[in-house]
Amino acid sequence: MQIDDVIREYFNAGYEYSNIVSLLLAYHGIRISISTLKRFLRKKKMRRRNVEISDVAIRRAIQTELNGPGSLLGYRGMWNKLRQDYGVNVARDKVMKILKEMDPTGTEMRKSNCLKRRVYRNKGPNYAWHVDGYDKLRPYGFDIHGCIDGYSRRIMWLEVGPTNKNPAVICGYYLKCVQHIGGCPQILRTDPGSENTLIAALQCTFRRNSTDQFAGDASHRYGKSVFNQRIEAWWSVLKKNYSGWWIETLKDLVEFGALDIGNDFHINCLRFCLMDIIQDELNRFVNCWNNHTIRPSKRAECPHGKPNILYLLPHENGTHDFKTVVSQDDIVWANSICKDNISKTEERSDIFFENVLQREGKHLPCNWNEAIELYLFLVG
Repeated sequence: MQIDDVIREYFNAGYEYSNIVSLLLAYHGIRISISTLKRFLRKKKMRRRNVEISDVAIRRAIQTELNGPGSLLGYRGMWNKLRQDYGVNVARDKVMKILKEMDPTGTEMRKSNCLKRRVYRNKGPNYAWHVDGYDKLRPYGFDIHGCIDGYSRRIMWLEVGPTNKNPAVICGYYLKCVQHIGGCPQILRTDPGSENTLIAALQCTFRRNSTDQFAGDASHRYGKSVFNQRIEAWWSVLKKNYSGWWIETLKDLVEFGALDIGNDFHINCLRFCLMDIIQDELNRFVNCWNNHTIRPSKRAECPHGKPNILYLLPHENGTHDFKTVVSQDDIVWANSICKDNISKTEERSDIFFENVLQREGKHLPCNWNEAIELYLFLVG
Protein backbone atom coordinates (compact mmCIF):
# COMPACT_ATOMS: atom_id res chain seq x y z
CA MET A 1 0.00 0.00 0.00
CA GLN A 2 1.33 3.43 -0.97
CA ILE A 3 2.02 5.91 1.83
CA ASP A 4 -0.67 8.25 0.45
CA ASP A 5 -3.23 5.45 0.81
CA VAL A 6 -2.03 4.63 4.33
CA ILE A 7 -2.41 8.23 5.49
CA ARG A 8 -5.82 8.47 3.83
CA GLU A 9 -6.95 5.28 5.58
CA TYR A 10 -5.79 6.56 8.98
CA PHE A 11 -7.36 9.97 8.32
CA ASN A 12 -10.73 8.49 7.33
CA ALA A 13 -10.62 6.29 10.43
CA GLY A 14 -10.71 9.49 12.48
CA TYR A 15 -7.29 9.09 14.12
CA GLU A 16 -5.76 12.16 15.75
CA TYR A 17 -2.75 13.65 13.96
CA SER A 18 -0.41 12.54 16.77
CA ASN A 19 -1.72 8.97 16.42
CA ILE A 20 -1.18 9.00 12.65
CA VAL A 21 2.41 10.18 13.09
CA SER A 22 3.05 7.48 15.73
CA LEU A 23 1.53 4.73 13.55
CA LEU A 24 3.58 5.76 10.52
CA LEU A 25 6.76 5.51 12.57
CA ALA A 26 5.91 2.33 14.49
CA TYR A 27 4.45 0.25 11.64
CA HIS A 28 5.77 1.78 8.41
CA GLY A 29 9.18 3.13 9.42
CA ILE A 30 8.23 6.63 8.23
CA ARG A 31 9.15 9.59 10.43
CA ILE A 32 7.28 12.82 9.75
CA SER A 33 6.21 15.73 11.91
CA ILE A 34 2.64 16.79 12.57
CA SER A 35 3.22 19.98 10.57
CA THR A 36 4.40 17.90 7.58
CA LEU A 37 1.31 15.72 7.93
CA LYS A 38 -0.93 18.80 7.96
CA ARG A 39 0.73 20.13 4.80
CA PHE A 40 0.15 16.77 3.11
CA LEU A 41 -3.52 16.80 4.10
CA ARG A 42 -3.99 20.36 2.86
CA LYS A 43 -2.37 19.44 -0.44
CA LYS A 44 -4.74 16.49 -0.82
CA LYS A 45 -7.69 18.69 0.27
CA MET A 46 -8.46 16.32 3.13
CA ARG A 47 -10.35 18.17 5.86
CA ARG A 48 -12.48 17.24 8.84
CA ARG A 49 -14.13 20.60 9.42
CA ASN A 50 -15.98 22.93 7.11
CA VAL A 51 -16.22 20.18 4.50
CA GLU A 52 -18.63 21.13 1.74
CA ILE A 53 -20.83 18.08 1.23
CA SER A 54 -24.37 18.50 -0.02
CA ASP A 55 -27.30 17.28 2.04
CA VAL A 56 -28.31 15.24 -1.00
CA ALA A 57 -25.06 13.23 -0.83
CA ILE A 58 -25.45 12.72 2.91
CA ARG A 59 -29.06 11.61 2.55
CA ARG A 60 -28.18 9.27 -0.30
CA ALA A 61 -25.54 7.53 1.81
CA ILE A 62 -27.84 7.30 4.83
CA GLN A 63 -30.67 5.92 2.69
CA THR A 64 -28.33 3.23 1.35
CA GLU A 65 -27.63 2.16 4.93
CA LEU A 66 -31.30 2.35 5.95
CA ASN A 67 -32.11 -0.13 3.17
CA GLY A 68 -30.01 -2.80 4.90
CA PRO A 69 -28.54 -3.74 8.29
CA GLY A 70 -27.47 -0.12 8.74
CA SER A 71 -31.10 0.63 9.63
CA LEU A 72 -30.24 -0.54 13.16
CA LEU A 73 -27.47 2.02 13.64
CA GLY A 74 -27.88 4.96 15.99
CA TYR A 75 -26.66 8.39 14.94
CA ARG A 76 -23.17 7.82 16.36
CA GLY A 77 -22.81 4.53 14.49
CA MET A 78 -24.20 6.08 11.31
CA TRP A 79 -21.84 9.06 11.61
CA ASN A 80 -18.89 6.69 12.03
CA LYS A 81 -19.96 4.52 9.07
CA LEU A 82 -20.43 7.54 6.78
CA ARG A 83 -16.95 8.73 7.64
CA GLN A 84 -15.22 5.38 7.12
CA ASP A 85 -17.20 3.72 4.32
CA TYR A 86 -18.26 6.77 2.31
CA GLY A 87 -15.57 9.33 3.14
CA VAL A 88 -18.30 11.73 4.29
CA ASN A 89 -16.94 13.97 7.06
CA VAL A 90 -19.76 16.01 8.54
CA ALA A 91 -20.77 17.13 12.01
CA ARG A 92 -22.28 14.38 14.14
CA ASP A 93 -25.19 16.65 15.08
CA LYS A 94 -26.04 17.02 11.40
CA VAL A 95 -26.15 13.24 10.96
CA MET A 96 -28.38 13.00 14.04
CA LYS A 97 -30.77 15.60 12.64
CA ILE A 98 -31.00 14.01 9.18
CA LEU A 99 -31.32 10.48 10.57
CA LYS A 100 -34.11 11.57 12.90
CA GLU A 101 -35.90 13.12 9.92
CA MET A 102 -35.40 10.14 7.59
CA ASP A 103 -36.03 7.39 10.15
CA PRO A 104 -38.23 8.82 12.94
CA THR A 105 -39.63 5.43 13.93
CA GLY A 106 -36.22 3.81 14.22
CA THR A 107 -34.89 6.78 16.18
CA GLU A 108 -37.67 6.41 18.76
CA MET A 109 -37.18 2.65 19.03
CA ARG A 110 -33.45 2.80 19.71
CA LYS A 111 -32.93 2.94 23.44
CA SER A 112 -29.84 2.01 25.46
CA ASN A 113 -30.21 -0.84 27.95
CA CYS A 114 -27.15 -1.26 30.16
CA LEU A 115 -26.60 -4.49 32.10
CA LYS A 116 -24.90 -4.32 35.47
CA ARG A 117 -21.59 -6.17 35.23
CA ARG A 118 -18.62 -6.66 37.47
CA VAL A 119 -15.56 -4.49 36.91
CA TYR A 120 -13.35 -5.92 34.15
CA ARG A 121 -9.55 -5.72 34.48
CA ASN A 122 -6.94 -6.18 31.77
CA LYS A 123 -3.29 -5.08 31.67
CA GLY A 124 -2.68 -4.36 27.99
CA PRO A 125 -3.10 -5.48 24.37
CA ASN A 126 -2.72 -9.24 23.84
CA TYR A 127 -2.88 -9.86 27.57
CA ALA A 128 -6.16 -11.74 27.16
CA TRP A 129 -8.26 -12.71 24.16
CA HIS A 130 -11.88 -13.78 24.53
CA VAL A 131 -13.22 -16.30 22.00
CA ASP A 132 -16.80 -17.44 21.40
CA GLY A 133 -19.31 -18.52 18.78
CA TYR A 134 -22.53 -16.71 17.83
CA ASP A 135 -25.36 -19.11 17.04
CA LYS A 136 -28.35 -16.84 16.36
CA LEU A 137 -28.11 -17.44 12.60
CA ARG A 138 -27.52 -21.19 12.89
CA PRO A 139 -31.11 -22.17 12.00
CA TYR A 140 -30.50 -20.56 8.59
CA GLY A 141 -27.13 -22.25 7.95
CA PHE A 142 -24.70 -19.58 9.17
CA ASP A 143 -22.40 -19.84 12.20
CA ILE A 144 -20.38 -16.81 13.29
CA HIS A 145 -17.20 -16.97 15.35
CA GLY A 146 -15.26 -14.12 16.89
CA CYS A 147 -12.43 -13.03 19.15
CA ILE A 148 -11.94 -9.75 21.02
CA ASP A 149 -8.83 -8.34 22.69
CA GLY A 150 -9.93 -7.67 26.26
CA TYR A 151 -7.86 -4.54 26.83
CA SER A 152 -8.42 -2.56 23.64
CA ARG A 153 -11.78 -4.15 22.67
CA ARG A 154 -10.30 -4.63 19.20
CA ILE A 155 -11.98 -7.41 17.22
CA MET A 156 -9.22 -9.86 16.28
CA TRP A 157 -11.40 -11.92 13.95
CA LEU A 158 -15.07 -12.21 13.04
CA GLU A 159 -15.87 -14.99 10.59
CA VAL A 160 -19.00 -16.62 9.21
CA GLY A 161 -19.12 -20.18 7.90
CA PRO A 162 -21.30 -23.28 7.74
CA THR A 163 -20.14 -24.29 11.23
CA ASN A 164 -18.40 -22.94 14.32
CA LYS A 165 -18.38 -26.33 16.05
CA ASN A 166 -15.53 -27.99 14.14
CA PRO A 167 -12.23 -27.64 16.07
CA ALA A 168 -10.27 -27.41 12.80
CA VAL A 169 -12.34 -24.45 11.60
CA ILE A 170 -11.83 -22.56 14.88
CA CYS A 171 -8.15 -23.50 14.78
CA GLY A 172 -7.93 -21.95 11.30
CA TYR A 173 -9.36 -18.63 12.53
CA TYR A 174 -6.94 -18.57 15.46
CA LEU A 175 -3.87 -19.45 13.41
CA LYS A 176 -4.69 -16.90 10.71
CA CYS A 177 -4.76 -14.20 13.38
CA VAL A 178 -1.61 -15.44 15.14
CA GLN A 179 0.24 -15.48 11.83
CA HIS A 180 -1.02 -11.98 10.96
CA ILE A 181 0.15 -10.32 14.19
CA GLY A 182 3.18 -12.59 14.67
CA GLY A 183 2.20 -14.01 18.03
CA CYS A 184 -0.44 -15.16 20.51
CA PRO A 185 -1.97 -13.62 23.64
CA GLN A 186 -0.74 -14.29 27.15
CA ILE A 187 -4.16 -15.73 28.04
CA LEU A 188 -6.83 -17.25 25.79
CA ARG A 189 -10.32 -17.63 27.22
CA THR A 190 -12.96 -19.93 25.67
CA ASP A 191 -16.00 -21.89 26.76
CA PRO A 192 -15.59 -25.65 27.46
CA GLY A 193 -17.03 -26.80 24.11
CA SER A 194 -15.23 -29.52 22.15
CA GLU A 195 -14.74 -27.06 19.26
CA ASN A 196 -12.10 -25.27 21.37
CA THR A 197 -9.88 -28.27 22.09
CA LEU A 198 -7.41 -27.58 19.27
CA ILE A 199 -6.88 -23.87 19.92
CA ALA A 200 -6.54 -24.57 23.65
CA ALA A 201 -3.77 -27.08 22.91
CA LEU A 202 -2.03 -24.76 20.44
CA GLN A 203 -2.21 -21.77 22.81
CA CYS A 204 -0.55 -23.78 25.58
CA THR A 205 2.05 -25.13 23.14
CA PHE A 206 2.93 -21.68 21.80
CA ARG A 207 3.58 -20.47 25.37
CA ARG A 208 5.39 -23.58 26.57
CA ASN A 209 8.71 -21.72 26.96
CA SER A 210 7.31 -18.58 28.59
CA THR A 211 8.45 -17.76 32.13
CA ASP A 212 5.51 -15.74 33.49
CA GLN A 213 2.72 -17.09 35.71
CA PHE A 214 0.59 -17.90 32.66
CA ALA A 215 3.15 -20.08 30.89
CA GLY A 216 2.18 -23.40 29.31
CA ASP A 217 -1.12 -24.87 30.47
CA ALA A 218 -1.94 -21.74 32.50
CA SER A 219 -2.23 -19.68 29.31
CA HIS A 220 -5.66 -21.08 28.44
CA ARG A 221 -8.78 -20.80 30.55
CA TYR A 222 -12.12 -22.54 30.16
CA GLY A 223 -15.26 -20.87 31.44
CA LYS A 224 -18.98 -20.71 30.75
CA SER A 225 -19.99 -18.30 28.00
CA VAL A 226 -22.01 -16.19 30.45
CA PHE A 227 -18.80 -15.41 32.34
CA ASN A 228 -16.80 -14.61 29.19
CA GLN A 229 -18.17 -11.09 29.47
CA ARG A 230 -16.02 -9.22 26.93
CA ILE A 231 -17.14 -11.23 23.89
CA GLU A 232 -20.62 -11.94 25.30
CA ALA A 233 -21.29 -8.22 25.70
CA TRP A 234 -20.04 -7.61 22.18
CA TRP A 235 -22.51 -10.07 20.67
CA SER A 236 -25.30 -7.77 21.86
CA VAL A 237 -23.60 -4.93 19.96
CA LEU A 238 -23.54 -7.07 16.80
CA LYS A 239 -27.21 -7.97 17.17
CA LYS A 240 -28.25 -4.38 17.81
CA ASN A 241 -26.34 -3.03 14.81
CA TYR A 242 -26.46 -5.83 12.22
CA SER A 243 -27.48 -9.40 12.93
CA GLY A 244 -30.90 -8.43 14.29
CA TRP A 245 -31.77 -7.16 10.81
CA TRP A 246 -30.43 -10.33 9.19
CA ILE A 247 -32.50 -12.53 11.50
CA GLU A 248 -35.72 -10.62 10.78
CA THR A 249 -35.06 -10.75 7.02
CA LEU A 250 -34.53 -14.52 7.10
CA LYS A 251 -37.57 -15.01 9.33
CA ASP A 252 -39.62 -13.21 6.69
CA LEU A 253 -38.46 -15.75 4.08
CA VAL A 254 -39.63 -18.55 6.36
CA GLU A 255 -43.00 -16.91 7.03
CA PHE A 256 -43.58 -16.29 3.31
CA GLY A 257 -42.92 -19.99 2.62
CA ALA A 258 -39.81 -19.27 0.55
CA LEU A 259 -37.42 -20.90 3.03
CA ASP A 260 -37.73 -24.26 4.76
CA ILE A 261 -34.97 -24.46 7.38
CA GLY A 262 -35.38 -28.25 7.42
CA ASN A 263 -34.61 -28.48 3.70
CA ASP A 264 -30.88 -29.02 3.05
CA PHE A 265 -31.19 -27.71 -0.51
CA HIS A 266 -32.72 -24.45 0.72
CA ILE A 267 -29.96 -24.03 3.31
CA ASN A 268 -27.22 -24.72 0.75
CA CYS A 269 -28.80 -22.20 -1.64
CA LEU A 270 -28.97 -19.61 1.11
CA ARG A 271 -25.32 -20.18 2.01
CA PHE A 272 -24.23 -19.83 -1.59
CA CYS A 273 -26.16 -16.58 -2.04
CA LEU A 274 -25.52 -14.92 1.31
CA MET A 275 -22.30 -16.24 2.86
CA ASP A 276 -19.99 -13.76 1.13
CA ILE A 277 -22.47 -10.90 1.61
CA ILE A 278 -22.62 -11.55 5.35
CA GLN A 279 -18.83 -11.83 5.60
CA ASP A 280 -18.44 -8.53 3.77
CA GLU A 281 -20.91 -6.89 6.19
CA LEU A 282 -19.00 -8.36 9.13
CA ASN A 283 -15.71 -7.01 7.76
CA ARG A 284 -17.20 -3.54 7.37
CA PHE A 285 -18.66 -3.60 10.85
CA VAL A 286 -15.36 -4.73 12.37
CA ASN A 287 -13.58 -1.88 10.59
CA CYS A 288 -16.11 0.62 11.95
CA TRP A 289 -15.96 -0.85 15.44
CA ASN A 290 -12.16 -0.95 15.63
CA ASN A 291 -11.99 2.71 14.61
CA HIS A 292 -14.85 4.11 16.69
CA THR A 293 -14.32 5.86 20.02
CA ILE A 294 -15.19 3.90 23.16
CA ARG A 295 -16.41 6.14 25.93
CA PRO A 296 -15.16 5.88 29.55
CA SER A 297 -16.79 3.11 31.58
CA LYS A 298 -17.08 2.58 35.32
CA ARG A 299 -17.35 -1.17 34.70
CA ALA A 300 -13.84 -1.63 33.30
CA GLU A 301 -10.34 -0.65 34.35
CA CYS A 302 -9.32 -0.08 30.74
CA PRO A 303 -8.73 3.23 28.96
CA HIS A 304 -11.24 4.77 26.60
CA GLY A 305 -10.46 5.59 22.98
CA LYS A 306 -10.36 3.88 19.60
CA PRO A 307 -9.70 0.09 19.78
CA ASN A 308 -7.08 0.19 17.01
CA ILE A 309 -5.16 3.02 18.68
CA LEU A 310 -5.35 1.37 22.12
CA TYR A 311 -4.10 -1.88 20.56
CA LEU A 312 -1.38 -0.51 18.25
CA LEU A 313 -0.01 2.27 20.49
CA PRO A 314 -0.17 0.90 24.06
CA HIS A 315 2.71 3.09 25.31
CA GLU A 316 0.46 6.14 25.00
CA ASN A 317 -1.57 4.72 27.91
CA GLY A 318 1.39 3.62 30.01
CA THR A 319 1.35 -0.08 29.16
CA HIS A 320 2.93 -2.45 26.62
CA ASP A 321 2.12 -5.28 24.23
CA PHE A 322 1.81 -8.64 26.05
CA LYS A 323 2.08 -10.66 22.84
CA THR A 324 4.10 -13.88 22.87
CA VAL A 325 6.07 -14.21 19.63
CA VAL A 326 5.34 -17.49 17.84
CA SER A 327 8.06 -18.95 15.62
CA GLN A 328 7.43 -19.67 11.96
CA ASP A 329 8.25 -23.34 12.58
CA ASP A 330 5.50 -23.56 15.20
CA ILE A 331 3.01 -21.88 12.86
CA VAL A 332 3.86 -24.27 9.99
CA TRP A 333 3.49 -27.25 12.33
CA ALA A 334 0.17 -25.96 13.69
CA ASN A 335 -1.18 -25.31 10.20
CA SER A 336 -0.39 -28.89 9.20
CA ILE A 337 -2.44 -30.16 12.15
CA CYS A 338 -5.30 -27.87 11.24
CA LYS A 339 -5.29 -28.94 7.57
CA ASP A 340 -5.22 -32.62 8.50
CA ASN A 341 -8.49 -32.12 10.38
CA ILE A 342 -10.20 -29.50 8.24
CA SER A 343 -10.50 -31.91 5.29
CA LYS A 344 -13.36 -33.52 7.20
CA THR A 345 -15.42 -30.32 7.46
CA GLU A 346 -18.64 -29.69 5.60
CA GLU A 347 -18.06 -28.20 2.15
CA ARG A 348 -20.33 -25.74 0.38
CA SER A 349 -21.99 -26.80 -2.88
CA ASP A 350 -20.44 -23.89 -4.76
CA ILE A 351 -19.53 -25.76 -7.93
CA PHE A 352 -23.10 -26.91 -8.55
CA PHE A 353 -24.58 -23.44 -8.07
CA GLU A 354 -21.83 -21.75 -10.09
CA ASN A 355 -22.68 -24.03 -13.01
CA VAL A 356 -26.34 -23.04 -12.68
CA LEU A 357 -25.41 -19.34 -12.74
CA GLN A 358 -23.25 -19.81 -15.82
CA ARG A 359 -25.98 -21.74 -17.62
CA GLU A 360 -28.67 -19.16 -16.76
CA GLY A 361 -26.49 -16.10 -17.42
CA LYS A 362 -26.67 -14.94 -13.79
CA HIS A 363 -23.92 -13.32 -11.71
CA LEU A 364 -22.93 -13.50 -8.05
CA PRO A 365 -24.86 -11.04 -5.86
CA CYS A 366 -23.29 -7.78 -4.69
CA ASN A 367 -25.80 -6.85 -1.98
CA TRP A 368 -28.64 -8.22 0.13
CA ASN A 369 -31.38 -7.49 -2.40
CA GLU A 370 -29.53 -9.26 -5.21
CA ALA A 371 -28.71 -12.17 -2.90
CA ILE A 372 -32.35 -12.68 -1.89
CA GLU A 373 -33.47 -12.43 -5.54
CA LEU A 374 -30.89 -15.04 -6.56
CA TYR A 375 -31.96 -17.34 -3.73
CA LEU A 376 -35.61 -17.11 -4.79
CA PHE A 377 -34.57 -17.87 -8.39
CA LEU A 378 -32.53 -20.94 -7.39
CA VAL A 379 -35.21 -22.49 -5.18
CA GLY A 380 -38.05 -21.49 -7.52
